[in-house]
Amino acid sequence: MSAASAAQPFDGPIDDFAADDGVSRLGTTWRLATDRVMGGVSRGEIDRTGRDGRRALCLRGEVSPANDGGFIRASLDLAPGAAMEAQGFSGVRLVVRGNGQACSPHGKTALPWQAYRASFAATSDWREVRPVEGFAPHRLEATPK
Repeated sequence: MSAASAAQPFDGPIDDFAADDGVSRLGTTWRLATDRVMGGVSRGEIDRTGRDGRRALCLRGEVSPANDGGFIRASLDLAPGAAMEAQGFSGVRLVVRGNGQACSPHGKTALPWQAYRASFAATSDWREVRPVEGFAPHRLEATPK
């Protein structure tokens, strides 16, 4: 999918995890990030695998608060090489399963310090979460000096 077509309104799942190469249906690749980028010691991995008869992106690891750290994350750009205009979208729907720990999806803006954030616990049963209903703006009102 080209950057031009990815910028068009997209109806359907961002990813169905059918491809084993980490590339989403949008043509962008899932990436792992941990607090090691800022001196932390958390470790993690992502893979596409089957869980309970479903294809899924699995994020697992150990999160450590040592060295002011404390996160692992899977991220996906919605448009190759550019910001995606999301005003035409009506929401975000996640189908999740987890270990009861808090999850915090972030919808990033084109500016790296700005985001929309939500939080939920991923329980041991598959369930649908619509975090856009709980997204709160983070650092949208001011620019860093």
